[in-house]
Amino acid sequence: MLQREEKDLTANSFQNLLNKMKKFSENENVLIGNSIEYLNDMKSISTLLLENGEKFKNCTAVISEEEKFSYEYFIEKVYAVRRKLIEKQVKKGDRIVLVVSNTVDTIVFMMAIISIGAAYVPIDKKYPESREKFIEEDCSCKFVFSKEDRIKIMNSSKFEESQEKFNVGEEDKDNLEDNAYVIYTSGTTGQPKGVEIKQKYVLNLCAWFKETMNINENSRVLSLNSLCFDASVKNIFTTLLNGGSLVLNLESELTPKKLLDYIGKNKVNVLNGTPTMIDELLETSKTEGYDSFENLNVLITGGERFINNDNMKDLYLRKNKKLSIFNVYGPTECTSLTTYHEVKEEEILNEDKNIPIGIPLFNKLVYICDEDENILGKNQKGEIYIGGEGVAHKYINREALSKEKFITVNNFNVYKSGDIGWFDENRNLYCDGRIDSQIKLNGYRIELDEISKSIEKLSEVRKCTCIYENNMVIAFYTGLEKSQDEMKEKVKNIIPEYMVPNHMEYVEEFPQTFNGKLDKKKLKEDFMKKQSNRDESKEFLNDIQKKVADIWKKVLNIDTVLINKNFFDAGGNSLKLFKMARHIEKTFNVEIEPIELMELSSIKKISEFIEKGNENITEESNSNFELIREKRNMRYARMRRK
Repeated sequence: MLQREEKDLTANSFQNLLNKMKKFSENENVLIGNSIEYLNDMKSISTLLLENGEKFKNCTAVISEEEKFSYEYFIEKVYAVRRKLIEKQVKKGDRIVLVVSNTVDTIVFMMAIISIGAAYVPIDKKYPESREKFIEEDCSCKFVFSKEDRIKIMNSSKFEESQEKFNVGEEDKDNLEDNAYVIYTSGTTGQPKGVEIKQKYVLNLCAWFKETMNINENSRVLSLNSLCFDASVKNIFTTLLNGGSLVLNLESELTPKKLLDYIGKNKVNVLNGTPTMIDELLETSKTEGYDSFENLNVLITGGERFINNDNMKDLYLRKNKKLSIFNVYGPTECTSLTTYHEVKEEEILNEDKNIPIGIPLFNKLVYICDEDENILGKNQKGEIYIGGEGVAHKYINREALSKEKFITVNNFNVYKSGDIGWFDENRNLYCDGRIDSQIKLNGYRIELDEISKSIEKLSEVRKCTCIYENNMVIAFYTGLEKSQDEMKEKVKNIIPEYMVPNHMEYVEEFPQTFNGKLDKKKLKEDFMKKQSNRDESKEFLNDIQKKVADIWKKVLNIDTVLINKNFFDAGGNSLKLFKMARHIEKTFNVEIEPIELMELSSIKKISEFIEKGNENITEESNSNFELIREKRNMRYARMRRK
């Protein structure tokens, strides 16, 4: 519990928050969430975790693909690791980088780091070395712990209840101003930018989740998001601080079918993911059955435009309309979540396409501004501004950008999101894209400028610019002309794979507008015209190729296809690969796996694979197909041995 002087300080801080919000409430064009006074009695993350360790000690805290930890055992591991970190001189205010994996040791270290008053900084093991090094240096991290490091420390750590559990030392005082974590997001400078989030902001989010979505000891929450991204925050903390069971995503090769089996096996009742991820699961359920969703009662989706289609409608009806569906919105800079909308029955059944992102969470406010920062009224589009509990104060080592994006209004910290928004007559907020070069691709938040500036670091490239068209990132560059494969291999060494452009187009020079600015519109038009002229659809030799081409067009949502073009270069991704496999199996009544499609990659090779008994297939093609089949059989054999 808080000491009296700490309570008084927190209560005063909360009253200041209320007073600031009242200044905004006089303007009817400001959307304000409920003001909840629980902040007066707020406890730290580590204190709540300890209490849950006692209250729910025999309940399951964390589940991974390979292991389960009860709350009692989980807390023991957290505080055993905590002791080891203190021995390594980790102290309050430090930043510790974790190379994350979907394993329990990652969560143990996160909580151990926070219990000291330090902040964890997650990075993906697939990041290029240059990006990993930049983050480590930019955040001035004290240590970097890989999975191997974590396992070694956990195995050598011994928990001593008398010393550790209830007498954790001066470092564990309930200081709600401590930073809990640092998340790096895509940046316009060519480098990612770090956002620090305080414990009290995370706790505000957890309190809202508990009350709004009834997260409790009976909740089994699965996050489909990477632990490197802020979407994971609402799953990790809201689950563990409310006594629920956190189900970590699969660490092994991920397919929709495997994931459905995993959801059913672990009786997941709260599911959180991007609309694309959720839709792919629902699409797979049409053939695999809906048993995996038997226990599901809360579905949370955000990060992209809500997908409201037959798949969502079917799930809702199969659950006898006893499913709470939430469309949520919130930047990393505002503790993952800012607004929410519980999707109504009539919206689902009528398949309304434009679902609002709703109203603010507890102690948060939202309003819309024009370019001159004038607050706009209903049905007027402008930039979404966010204030209240949860808004960060700055980016790490980005003073100029921080001053641009984080402003003070009425002595209130406000974040300029860069998102275009508006609210309707019922004061429901809607989001309508970005005002800058930032996009959402497959659930990832990406700055096109970061991709461009990273590519410009290559010796072969003089200038680079990127556009987003038909769900594809297309990079245009000047300098030395190289092949697609060669350029992509070079780019993969400097940026994460999810940011690598689908297509890299060499141009001798960039077109300019009449006032000397880069003419992206002309670039795009020239590119589309060139692609149209290169359309090889007329060269399709038979009905199989034509049908495969039609499947590509449908899955990729494009009008033009090339018979030899790589699926991923045409705008494909892993989720669309699964869709294509299903369509091909249904159309041709053949068995084909996504991994096989990945290796075949083009319309021509896929078509040859389908007609694999015909005399048209070359001896070389036959040997390639046999190699693919051999790989499939070896994979099945390994699965049977397991």
